[in-house]
Amino acid sequence: MPTMLPALSTSGCAARPSMTTEPTSLQAIHPPLRRLRQMALLEAWTLVLLIGVAVPLKHGAGWPVVVSFMGPVHGLAFVAYLWMALATVAARGWGARDAWRLLWGALLPLGGFFTARWLRDREARQGG
Repeated sequence: MPTMLPALSTSGCAARPSMTTEPTSLQAIHPPLRRLRQMALLEAWTLVLLIGVAVPLKHGAGWPVVVSFMGPVHGLAFVAYLWMALATVAARGWGARDAWRLLWGALLPLGGFFTARWLRDREARQGG
C-alpha cells in the first residue's frame, strides 16, 4: 500500500509528496484480462442480438425500432471493446500479433466468442 509522506520546503509549505511503494503483482497494476474478456463477450452478444433478433424483427414484423435501439447498443459495445483492447495492449506491452488478434476478434462476426476463449486461456497461463 503506498504511503504519502509530505515534505516541507524552506517556506513552510508542503512540497510535492514523495511516494514509497511496495512491490505489487501484475494484476494489481493492470486490470485483469477478465474485464476485456467480458467486454468481448458483450460485443459478440450484442451483434448476435442485432443480426439474429433485431434485423429479422425489422424486416419480418415491420418493427424498425428494434434495430434503432440495438444498433447503437452494439456500436457502443464495439467502441468500448476496441478502447479496452488498445488499453490492454499498451499497458501490458503486448506485441502487434496480439493486438491484431484482438482487432480481428471484433471485426469478424462472432469473433468475440473466440477472443473470449483465447483471453480466458491466456489469463489462466499468466495469472491475470
